[in-house]
Amino acid sequence: METIEVHNIYTLYEIEVDGTEVETPILGFSRPQDWGDSSRWHYHQCRVQFSYGGTVYINNCHLWQNVERNSVEAFQCIASYLFMVMMPGRIEQLAGKEFLDEDDFWDEAWGEIPPYYESDEEDYDY
Repeated sequence: METIEVHNIYTLYEIEVDGTEVETPILGFSRPQDWGDSSRWHYHQCRVQFSYGGTVYINNCHLWQNVERNSVEAFQCIASYLFMVMMPGRIEQLAGKEFLDEDDFWDEAWGEIPPYYESDEEDYDY
């Protein structure tokens, strides 16, 4: 049986920058560029594994939301999308809180600046 493991990012936009609620939440599939603002973004991670057609899929789900919730409630908001496995997925280091990507930005008020991710060309085959 073949196993495919990927890292997918889900970002749920429910609050505008000015603090007002959006009429209809929007789900994006990339990390927010201002993810370092912990007063705005809340990060959760889970792993979903399932078999389909002789293949085992492992989806490492990285969720960013701008409404604070516990992890169970956070994933309930996007539960129907957790089984969407986008292949080849994203680079693990650019899904969570470890590294900045070239398009991210950082404000000194958010704390110490994380290192920029140094990639090999093969990392960007998605």
